[in-house]
Amino acid sequence: MNDASAQLSDLVEVLSEESQKKVLVVATGVRARCTSEITTFALRHVLDIQPTSRCSDAVARHFFVDSQCTTVELNRYKKFRAEQDAVCQNRFERAAYPAFEFSYRAVKGSLFALQERMRARGVSSIANDAGVDVIYFPLYDEPAFAGDPTTHCSMLVYLVRRDQLVLFDSIRTSQHHGLAQQVLSMLNAARLVVPGKTELRLPLTRQQHGATECGWCALIFARWWRSHAQAETNIEDVLNVRIDEADVSAFACDILRCQLQSKEVSLYADRLQRAFFPLRDRASNLQAIPVTVERSV
Repeated sequence: MNDASAQLSDLVEVLSEESQKKVLVVATGVRARCTSEITTFALRHVLDIQPTSRCSDAVARHFFVDSQCTTVELNRYKKFRAEQDAVCQNRFERAAYPAFEFSYRAVKGSLFALQERMRARGVSSIANDAGVDVIYFPLYDEPAFAGDPTTHCSMLVYLVRRDQLVLFDSIRTSQHHGLAQQVLSMLNAARLVVPGKTELRLPLTRQQHGATECGWCALIFARWWRSHAQAETNIEDVLNVRIDEADVSAFACDILRCQLQSKEVSLYADRLQRAFFPLRDRASNLQAIPVTVERSV
């Protein structure tokens, strides 16, 4: 796929009908869980945070890793760590052990893409890459069963210039604190951050009121940092960010506006393609006709 096709594909990306219905009910004030699909769409189209596959973009500096990718890679990392523990006896042997390799590339926001970028640019860690300022990791619990409604969501944000991982969690669960530590350990093992240097921070946030608001709160925290990411910004100021029902509904309305825009672009793109294909076929037919040029003497 060339760059133009990839950009068009991004513009016409839309939510599934099921996810659109969930966003619609939240916009009207009814509580519903924010799924990973909604989170990914909102990060990209509402907050203008690009997937890591777009790291080569000269303009974008805020990127995200898809929650599906994080879950898969963490499970792979657990096996890697077990193998490492069986072989290495001390920290020196761990340091000499081969780096953890990311492999999951089924989504655009992958850690594999980020690792490949580091290699292509010849930098030793993300902190040495001048083109990446912030990386967002939406974290979801692994569901206990298909359709498990109890999974919790938080937002882990890597502030590259500060070399800090910050967990914004609307209920401050020990489980997600542990997930954040696992992500940091995995990034260390993959040599994407300098081992032992990156700091994990857990600032206080306002607490959610219902059982289904965690994903919406995570997005609101991401929007706050996306808008206020300055060198002097104090991450503790996140405590002032409102996450009440009105704010959640307003964010859902923003998602619906982006959904409508994507659908309109998709409609226009379809019309252009239908109009263009016959002309393209005629052009290819003309190219197939042999042309004889006679020169008069």
